Amino acid sequence: MQFHCTWSQSDAARAEIATKLAAAGVRSVRIDLGWQSIEPRRHRINAWYVRLADRCVNLVRSKGMDVLATLLWTPGWANRGRGSATPPRRAADFAWIARRTARHFRGRVVAWEIWNEPNDKFFWRGSAKRYVRLLRAAYPAIKAGDRNATVVFAGLMHNDDRFLARAYAAGAHGAFDVMATHPYQGVGDAAPETADDGDDWWVLTHVPAVHELMARHGDGGKPIWFTEFGWSVHANRPGAELWQRGVTPEEQAAYLARAVALIRLRYPYVERAFWYKDAARAGESEIQSGYGLLKADLSPRPAYTALKALPLG
Repeated sequence: MQFHCTWSQSDAARAEIATKLAAAGVRSVRIDLGWQSIEPRRHRINAWYVRLADRCVNLVRSKGMDVLATLLWTPGWANRGRGSATPPRRAADFAWIARRTARHFRGRVVAWEIWNEPNDKFFWRGSAKRYVRLLRAAYPAIKAGDRNATVVFAGLMHNDDRFLARAYAAGAHGAFDVMATHPYQGVGDAAPETADDGDDWWVLTHVPAVHELMARHGDGGKPIWFTEFGWSVHANRPGAELWQRGVTPEEQAAYLARAVALIRLRYPYVERAFWYKDAARAGESEIQSGYGLLKADLSPRPAYTALKALPLG
């Protein structure tokens, strides 16, 4: 489950969300950590933010769940103020914070995802080659901070084997332990079983193409994690883009259960799947709000009940 624990909210809300996720059978949560928030000035650590991250990680672990942390967002000092999605000028600067943060959370964070959706300009204003440069710097840094930590390739928007092919060409092999994708449906209300015609990288069922590409590069034995996936509950407005289409609460619940069943049946190499996301929040767009397993008042949607009813696999 994606748990936006470091976002603005009360500790009481954080505790309630964590309790409800654990009660639903969630065993692993994904928490985003902002590099720009941890290190707002070069080699100057924001103690307040680190204490918040500590509370989040400790809270999750106290409920019996483990933590995947996503480290992203460039501070202005590292790229001459060109925006948090612009890569740092020096990959070594990211390696420094990766090592220090992994050491700080050693034994408490089991896996580190290096950035988020580098094939989407909202998160990464750079090439696949520049992402691989960052990844190759981060991999040994994370291992130096915590030799037992798992390093996860940044979750690709959809099952984008085209970007991954460019990443392999740039030297990605050997720089990650787990591949990650975000298999949202390109048509937002499409069922999880929607068939791939062989080139539909925007459907969940295109994941075999990702696995086959990995195998061709000697990584066929490495697992894939879906570090985000889900469907949003909201009405469909006339003229909305296909990716913006929503589902009913009942469809969301059914698709969650069917997606998990599909993954277990067809894709044994998909080791973990993280639903996006924990809860709706006041002020969000209806699309973002609709992904929440819990409503803004933290009452459950039908998808929460569906998750709770799933057999453990």
